[in-house]
Amino acid sequence: MSFNVTLTIVMLTAGLFGFATWRARQPVDPLKVRLFKINYHVVQIFCIVALMYLIVHHMAFFGVQPSQQAGRPF
Repeated sequence: MSFNVTLTIVMLTAGLFGFATWRARQPVDPLKVRLFKINYHVVQIFCIVALMYLIVHHMAFFGVQPSQQAGRPF
């Protein structure tokens, strides 16, 4: 993926994480009929995992290899 595509996906994922956070903090209305019951905390976890992967992918654009060890090897 190119840098711009990756940056766009990062922004969309961050926006989805913000929306899921906002919806998870709202009080539950048990009388409201819903077609799908979505657990927004699970959506937040998936967004965090995707963001971590995309940040590592972004670091590859700047020449940082994920296999490089920092510090002294054991």
